[in-house]
Amino acid sequence: MPTEVEINIPIDESSDEEVHLKTKMIKLNPHNWVQWSCQMENYLTSRQFDDLLQPPSEATKVTPKFKQKNSSALLLLWGCVSTELEGVLLDNKTSFYDTWEALGKLCGKNSIVVICETFYELMSLRYEPESSLQTHIYNFQKTFARYNSITTDKELGMTISPVMAAATFVHSLNNDRELTGLIQTLYDIKPFNLSTVINRVAVEHSRCQQPSEQALFTNTKYQHKSRQEEKKFKGKGRKFGKKPENPNQQSIAKTEADKRFENLEKMIANLQATMSQQSAHLITEQPEKAVSSDSDTFMIQEDIVLNVNE
Repeated sequence: MPTEVEINIPIDESSDEEVHLKTKMIKLNPHNWVQWSCQMENYLTSRQFDDLLQPPSEATKVTPKFKQKNSSALLLLWGCVSTELEGVLLDNKTSFYDTWEALGKLCGKNSIVVICETFYELMSLRYEPESSLQTHIYNFQKTFARYNSITTDKELGMTISPVMAAATFVHSLNNDRELTGLIQTLYDIKPFNLSTVINRVAVEHSRCQQPSEQALFTNTKYQHKSRQEEKKFKGKGRKFGKKPENPNQQSIAKTEADKRFENLEKMIANLQATMSQQSAHLITEQPEKAVSSDSDTFMIQEDIVLNVNE
Protein backbone atom coordinates (compact mmCIF):
# COMPACT_ATOMS: atom_id res chain seq x y z
CA MET A 1 0.00 0.00 0.00
CA PRO A 2 1.51 3.39 -0.98
CA THR A 3 2.42 5.69 1.90
CA GLU A 4 2.72 8.87 -0.21
CA VAL A 5 0.50 10.69 -2.68
CA GLU A 6 1.47 13.26 -5.31
CA ILE A 7 -0.41 16.56 -5.33
CA ASN A 8 -0.22 19.78 -7.36
CA ILE A 9 0.25 23.14 -5.67
CA PRO A 10 -0.64 26.23 -7.74
CA ILE A 11 2.19 28.80 -7.79
CA ASP A 12 0.69 31.74 -9.66
CA GLU A 13 -3.10 31.79 -9.98
CA SER A 14 -3.14 35.30 -11.46
CA SER A 15 -1.46 34.06 -14.64
CA ASP A 16 -3.49 32.83 -17.61
CA GLU A 17 -1.38 29.72 -17.76
CA GLU A 18 -1.71 27.21 -14.94
CA VAL A 19 1.61 26.75 -13.16
CA HIS A 20 1.76 23.99 -10.53
CA LEU A 21 4.39 22.55 -8.24
CA LYS A 22 4.28 18.80 -7.85
CA THR A 23 5.08 17.47 -4.40
CA LYS A 24 4.55 14.30 -2.39
CA MET A 25 2.50 14.12 0.80
CA ILE A 26 2.58 11.25 3.26
CA LYS A 27 -0.65 9.34 3.86
CA LEU A 28 -2.24 9.59 7.27
CA ASN A 29 -2.14 6.56 9.56
CA PRO A 30 -2.83 6.23 13.31
CA HIS A 31 0.83 7.00 14.16
CA ASN A 32 1.88 10.02 12.04
CA TRP A 33 -0.73 12.68 12.78
CA VAL A 34 1.86 15.37 13.61
CA GLN A 35 3.77 15.09 10.32
CA TRP A 36 0.66 14.63 8.19
CA SER A 37 -1.33 17.47 9.75
CA CYS A 38 1.61 19.84 9.31
CA GLN A 39 1.85 19.05 5.60
CA MET A 40 -1.92 19.28 5.14
CA GLU A 41 -2.17 22.64 6.89
CA ASN A 42 0.59 24.07 4.67
CA TYR A 43 -1.12 22.77 1.56
CA LEU A 44 -4.51 24.20 2.54
CA THR A 45 -2.87 27.55 3.24
CA SER A 46 -1.24 27.55 -0.21
CA ARG A 47 -4.69 27.06 -1.74
CA GLN A 48 -6.25 29.69 0.58
CA PHE A 49 -8.34 26.96 2.20
CA ASP A 50 -6.98 27.49 5.72
CA ASP A 51 -10.35 28.89 6.87
CA LEU A 52 -11.65 25.31 6.70
CA LEU A 53 -9.54 24.42 9.75
CA GLN A 54 -11.82 26.56 11.92
CA PRO A 55 -15.50 25.76 12.73
CA PRO A 56 -17.63 27.61 10.14
CA SER A 57 -20.55 29.80 11.05
CA GLU A 58 -24.08 28.98 9.93
CA ALA A 59 -24.04 31.89 7.49
CA THR A 60 -20.75 30.77 5.93
CA LYS A 61 -21.90 27.20 5.38
CA VAL A 62 -24.53 28.16 2.81
CA THR A 63 -22.29 30.29 0.57
CA PRO A 64 -21.29 28.78 -2.81
CA LYS A 65 -17.60 29.59 -2.30
CA PHE A 66 -17.49 27.75 1.01
CA LYS A 67 -19.31 24.74 -0.42
CA GLN A 68 -16.81 24.51 -3.26
CA LYS A 69 -13.85 24.67 -0.86
CA ASN A 70 -15.40 22.13 1.48
CA SER A 71 -16.04 19.61 -1.29
CA SER A 72 -12.56 20.04 -2.80
CA ALA A 73 -10.89 19.49 0.59
CA LEU A 74 -12.98 16.36 1.27
CA LEU A 75 -11.94 14.91 -2.10
CA LEU A 76 -8.31 15.64 -1.20
CA LEU A 77 -8.64 13.65 2.03
CA TRP A 78 -9.66 10.51 0.15
CA GLY A 79 -6.26 10.47 -1.55
CA CYS A 80 -4.24 11.36 1.58
CA VAL A 81 -5.70 8.93 4.14
CA SER A 82 -4.78 5.27 4.58
CA THR A 83 -7.41 2.58 4.04
CA GLU A 84 -7.81 1.87 7.74
CA LEU A 85 -9.04 5.43 8.33
CA GLU A 86 -11.48 5.68 5.42
CA GLY A 87 -14.36 4.84 7.79
CA VAL A 88 -13.92 8.29 9.36
CA LEU A 89 -14.45 9.91 5.95
CA LEU A 90 -17.69 7.96 5.46
CA ASP A 91 -19.02 9.03 8.85
CA ASN A 92 -18.24 12.73 8.22
CA LYS A 93 -18.82 13.15 4.50
CA THR A 94 -20.43 16.59 4.56
CA SER A 95 -18.06 18.70 6.66
CA PHE A 96 -14.30 18.97 6.24
CA TYR A 97 -13.86 20.46 9.73
CA ASP A 98 -15.76 17.59 11.38
CA THR A 99 -13.72 15.06 9.41
CA TRP A 100 -10.47 16.82 10.37
CA GLU A 101 -11.31 16.74 14.06
CA ALA A 102 -12.45 13.10 13.93
CA LEU A 103 -9.20 12.02 12.24
CA GLY A 104 -7.15 13.88 14.83
CA LYS A 105 -9.03 12.33 17.71
CA LEU A 106 -8.63 8.82 16.29
CA CYS A 107 -4.88 9.40 15.78
CA GLY A 108 -4.29 10.57 19.36
CA LYS A 109 -5.01 14.29 19.21
CA ASN A 110 -6.16 15.46 22.67
CA SER A 111 -6.07 11.85 23.88
CA ILE A 112 -5.04 11.66 27.53
CA VAL A 113 -3.15 8.41 26.98
CA VAL A 114 -1.19 9.67 23.97
CA ILE A 115 -0.54 13.03 25.62
CA CYS A 116 0.84 11.39 28.77
CA GLU A 117 3.10 9.06 26.78
CA THR A 118 4.52 11.98 24.79
CA PHE A 119 4.93 14.04 27.97
CA TYR A 120 6.92 11.24 29.66
CA GLU A 121 9.07 10.92 26.54
CA LEU A 122 9.81 14.65 26.61
CA MET A 123 10.70 14.64 30.31
CA SER A 124 12.99 11.62 29.94
CA LEU A 125 15.21 13.15 27.25
CA ARG A 126 18.76 13.54 28.58
CA TYR A 127 21.92 14.70 26.89
CA GLU A 128 24.72 12.16 27.28
CA PRO A 129 28.30 13.53 27.43
CA GLU A 130 30.46 12.97 24.34
CA SER A 131 27.34 12.46 22.20
CA SER A 132 26.01 14.85 19.55
CA LEU A 133 24.46 17.96 21.10
CA GLN A 134 22.84 18.86 17.79
CA THR A 135 21.06 15.50 17.74
CA HIS A 136 19.79 16.06 21.28
CA ILE A 137 18.45 19.50 20.33
CA TYR A 138 16.71 18.05 17.28
CA ASN A 139 15.10 15.23 19.28
CA PHE A 140 13.88 17.64 21.95
CA GLN A 141 12.37 20.08 19.44
CA LYS A 142 10.71 17.24 17.52
CA THR A 143 9.14 15.72 20.64
CA PHE A 144 7.98 19.11 21.93
CA ALA A 145 6.37 19.92 18.56
CA ARG A 146 4.54 16.60 18.61
CA TYR A 147 3.32 17.29 22.13
CA ASN A 148 1.99 20.70 21.13
CA SER A 149 0.18 19.20 18.14
CA ILE A 150 -1.79 16.74 20.25
CA THR A 151 -2.66 19.19 23.06
CA THR A 152 -4.76 21.73 21.17
CA ASP A 153 -7.61 21.39 23.67
CA LYS A 154 -6.67 23.91 26.35
CA GLU A 155 -9.49 22.70 28.59
CA LEU A 156 -7.38 19.63 29.38
CA GLY A 157 -4.81 21.87 31.07
CA MET A 158 -1.85 19.88 29.71
CA THR A 159 -0.25 22.50 27.50
CA ILE A 160 3.41 23.41 28.14
CA SER A 161 4.38 27.06 27.95
CA PRO A 162 7.59 28.14 26.15
CA VAL A 163 9.13 29.04 29.55
CA MET A 164 8.46 25.58 31.00
CA ALA A 165 9.77 24.00 27.80
CA ALA A 166 13.00 26.01 28.16
CA ALA A 167 13.38 24.92 31.79
CA THR A 168 12.85 21.29 30.77
CA PHE A 169 15.50 21.58 28.05
CA VAL A 170 18.05 23.14 30.43
CA HIS A 171 17.39 20.34 32.91
CA SER A 172 18.10 17.77 30.18
CA LEU A 173 21.70 19.07 29.96
CA ASN A 174 22.65 18.41 33.60
CA ASN A 175 24.42 15.13 32.85
CA ASP A 176 27.38 16.94 31.28
CA ARG A 177 29.51 18.72 33.89
CA GLU A 178 31.40 20.61 31.19
CA LEU A 179 28.18 22.50 30.39
CA THR A 180 27.68 23.67 34.00
CA GLY A 181 29.08 27.14 33.33
CA LEU A 182 26.94 27.55 30.22
CA ILE A 183 23.79 26.31 31.99
CA GLN A 184 24.18 28.95 34.72
CA THR A 185 24.18 31.73 32.13
CA LEU A 186 21.04 30.44 30.38
CA TYR A 187 18.75 31.62 33.19
CA ASP A 188 19.80 35.24 32.50
CA ILE A 189 18.50 35.16 28.90
CA LYS A 190 15.66 37.56 28.19
CA PRO A 191 13.14 36.52 27.05
CA PHE A 192 13.61 33.10 28.60
CA ASN A 193 11.94 30.61 26.27
CA LEU A 194 12.79 27.44 24.36
CA SER A 195 13.83 29.23 21.17
CA THR A 196 16.26 31.69 22.80
CA VAL A 197 17.80 29.04 25.06
CA ILE A 198 18.40 26.58 22.23
CA ASN A 199 19.92 29.32 20.08
CA ARG A 200 22.35 30.29 22.88
CA VAL A 201 23.38 26.68 23.52
CA ALA A 202 23.93 26.00 19.81
CA VAL A 203 26.03 29.15 19.34
CA GLU A 204 28.19 28.59 22.45
CA HIS A 205 28.73 24.94 21.62
CA SER A 206 29.82 25.82 18.08
CA ARG A 207 32.16 28.54 19.36
CA CYS A 208 33.80 26.21 21.89
CA GLN A 209 34.45 23.60 19.22
CA GLN A 210 36.28 25.98 16.86
CA PRO A 211 39.59 26.30 18.85
CA SER A 212 39.93 22.53 19.25
CA GLU A 213 39.23 21.96 15.56
CA GLN A 214 41.75 24.66 14.62
CA ALA A 215 44.39 23.16 16.92
CA LEU A 216 43.75 19.72 15.47
CA PHE A 217 44.19 21.11 11.96
CA THR A 218 47.41 22.92 12.92
CA ASN A 219 48.95 19.84 14.58
CA THR A 220 48.04 17.65 11.62
CA LYS A 221 49.56 20.13 9.21
CA TYR A 222 52.78 20.38 11.28
CA GLN A 223 53.11 16.60 11.51
CA HIS A 224 52.62 16.27 7.76
CA LYS A 225 55.28 18.91 7.10
CA SER A 226 57.72 17.28 9.53
CA ARG A 227 57.31 13.91 7.85
CA GLN A 228 57.97 15.45 4.44
CA GLU A 229 61.15 17.13 5.69
CA GLU A 230 62.28 13.89 7.32
CA LYS A 231 61.79 11.94 4.07
CA LYS A 232 63.60 14.66 2.13
CA PHE A 233 66.55 14.60 4.54
CA LYS A 234 66.78 10.80 4.43
CA GLY A 235 66.67 10.91 0.64
CA LYS A 236 69.72 13.16 0.56
CA GLY A 237 71.61 10.73 2.79
CA ARG A 238 70.87 7.76 0.49
CA LYS A 239 71.96 9.82 -2.52
CA PHE A 240 75.57 10.03 -1.26
CA GLY A 241 75.59 6.40 -0.08
CA LYS A 242 75.79 7.16 3.62
CA LYS A 243 73.54 8.07 6.50
CA PRO A 244 73.45 11.67 7.63
CA GLU A 245 75.58 12.31 10.70
CA ASN A 246 75.28 14.69 13.53
CA PRO A 247 77.63 17.62 12.68
CA ASN A 248 78.55 18.14 16.36
CA GLN A 249 79.59 14.53 16.85
CA GLN A 250 81.52 14.59 13.54
CA SER A 251 83.53 17.70 14.54
CA ILE A 252 84.32 16.24 17.97
CA ALA A 253 85.57 13.00 16.40
CA LYS A 254 87.78 14.89 13.97
CA THR A 255 89.32 17.00 16.76
CA GLU A 256 90.28 13.96 18.86
CA ALA A 257 91.83 12.16 15.86
CA ASP A 258 93.89 15.21 14.93
CA LYS A 259 95.33 15.44 18.39
CA ARG A 260 96.31 11.77 18.46
CA PHE A 261 98.06 12.00 15.09
CA GLU A 262 99.93 15.13 16.13
CA ASN A 263 101.20 13.41 19.27
CA LEU A 264 102.30 10.35 17.26
CA GLU A 265 104.11 12.52 14.74
CA LYS A 266 106.04 14.22 17.52
CA MET A 267 106.97 10.87 19.07
CA ILE A 268 108.15 9.50 15.73
CA ALA A 269 110.22 12.60 15.07
CA ASN A 270 111.92 12.39 18.47
CA LEU A 271 112.63 8.67 18.05
CA GLN A 272 114.08 9.19 14.58
CA ALA A 273 116.39 11.88 15.91
CA THR A 274 117.51 9.64 18.76
CA MET A 275 118.08 6.70 16.42
CA SER A 276 120.15 8.82 14.05
CA GLN A 277 122.41 9.93 16.87
CA GLN A 278 122.84 6.40 18.18
CA SER A 279 123.58 4.99 14.73
CA ALA A 280 126.24 7.60 14.05
CA HIS A 281 127.84 6.95 17.41
CA LEU A 282 127.91 3.17 16.89
CA ILE A 283 129.44 3.42 13.41
CA THR A 284 132.28 5.64 14.54
CA GLU A 285 133.14 4.15 17.91
CA GLN A 286 131.74 0.60 18.35
CA PRO A 287 131.08 -1.16 15.06
CA GLU A 288 130.95 -4.61 16.73
CA LYS A 289 127.64 -3.70 18.47
CA ALA A 290 125.79 -2.82 15.29
CA VAL A 291 123.83 -6.01 15.35
CA SER A 292 122.60 -5.45 18.86
CA SER A 293 121.83 -1.83 18.03
CA ASP A 294 119.94 -3.01 14.95
CA SER A 295 118.04 -5.35 17.21
CA ASP A 296 117.29 -2.48 19.56
CA THR A 297 116.23 -0.35 16.64
CA PHE A 298 113.90 -3.11 15.44
CA MET A 299 112.36 -3.37 18.85
CA ILE A 300 111.88 0.38 19.01
CA GLN A 301 110.30 0.46 15.56
CA GLU A 302 108.01 -2.36 16.56
CA ASP A 303 106.85 -0.34 19.54
CA ILE A 304 106.15 2.59 17.27
CA VAL A 305 104.08 0.44 14.95
CA LEU A 306 102.08 -0.89 17.88
CA ASN A 307 101.45 2.61 19.15
CA VAL A 308 100.23 3.72 15.75
CA ASN A 309 97.86 0.75 15.49
CA GLU A 310 96.45 1.53 18.87
